[in-house]
Amino acid sequence: MIRDFGGLPPQSFRVALLLLISIFLIQISEAGSQSAEKTMDTPFDVNELVDEDTALPVRKALVGCDLISQSSRFRNDGQMALAIQLAAYDFHESAIKVLREILDRDADFHECHYRLGYSLEFSGMVDEALESFRRYLELEPNHSVTLYRIGELLNRTGEIEESNQFLNRYLKSNPNCPAAHRRVGQNLLALNKPEEALPALIVAKDQYPLDRGTLTALSQAQLRSGNREEAQKLQETLALLRSGELTETPISISDSLIQVQNKLKKSPAHCLDQAVNLETKGFYASANVYLELAAQGIPDAAAVHDRIGRNCFRLGQYAEALQSYDKSLKLEPERISALFNRASLLFGIGRVTEANQDLQSLLSVNPDHTESQILKSQIESFNKRQAQNEGVGKP
Repeated sequence: MIRDFGGLPPQSFRVALLLLISIFLIQISEAGSQSAEKTMDTPFDVNELVDEDTALPVRKALVGCDLISQSSRFRNDGQMALAIQLAAYDFHESAIKVLREILDRDADFHECHYRLGYSLEFSGMVDEALESFRRYLELEPNHSVTLYRIGELLNRTGEIEESNQFLNRYLKSNPNCPAAHRRVGQNLLALNKPEEALPALIVAKDQYPLDRGTLTALSQAQLRSGNREEAQKLQETLALLRSGELTETPISISDSLIQVQNKLKKSPAHCLDQAVNLETKGFYASANVYLELAAQGIPDAAAVHDRIGRNCFRLGQYAEALQSYDKSLKLEPERISALFNRASLLFGIGRVTEANQDLQSLLSVNPDHTESQILKSQIESFNKRQAQNEGVGKP
């Protein structure tokens, strides 16, 4: 009976059976390999990359990108799309993970370096952002926006001379950019080169004659260059801006890192929360990016402009700080913190009379404000010393 089973002799039957088993095991092995390969292609769980309360349309967009990335043929493109979506909804830490994995596979993926710099800057990692932007510039040496970004970041890190090197390269292809001219002028002023700062600041002023940051820097440059009459004219214009008799027309900076708020995720409240988180880490420049976004959504919030001013002050950006305090007090004239912050700054830059005026306004609202009383005593002592110095040598 066995000999006639299937028309095969026992030995042939055993050989055939072993062959079938071998084929079956190979198929299982291949299936396992494909499964492992698929797992390697999709190392990210979308649920782990986003918050629990992320809006459903956002999740669907991310899942779609993730599905594309599972194909080895479109792996980099799919993960790049995933990273872009993550960054668009402020999941920058997750975007960084995805982008770094792409670069582990392909270190010369051009756009990936730029996107990584983008998310690193928003995460407050300025040095690493600079490194990514520099690498992108090596691959795309004529990408002018990257030149501008590097110049701005170097300004934040205090590398003023190198900042101007990149900004001047940017200006060769974008000679009419007032924001770049203003920054070059401000940098030269910081390097104690007021006469060299004048041409750049004048170009910016010609395009935006009522930009407060430009007027402030140009006034300082004129004064330090010995052009007192020109400086006085600029100070008069600034006084009219502060009083509200003139309306400021600030330079519009076309910055690839400033995005329009997305209604699904980038609410003003979300931006304020992000700013608080960055401020606690000492990333004041990145915090201000979010505060500026919040100000777009709630333009009448004096507190937001006050916070921007404090962060600018911490960064040594005194003209910008003063501008933000002015905006805050224009919206809320009796705001205690803004009055005190502006008074402190004005006193620090030698505008003692204006500082005293702010203190008087503050103390009329809150006469028990301890810090203001201390500052008032300091100003009074300063005025006494000045009077004594002026009296020396008089008959």
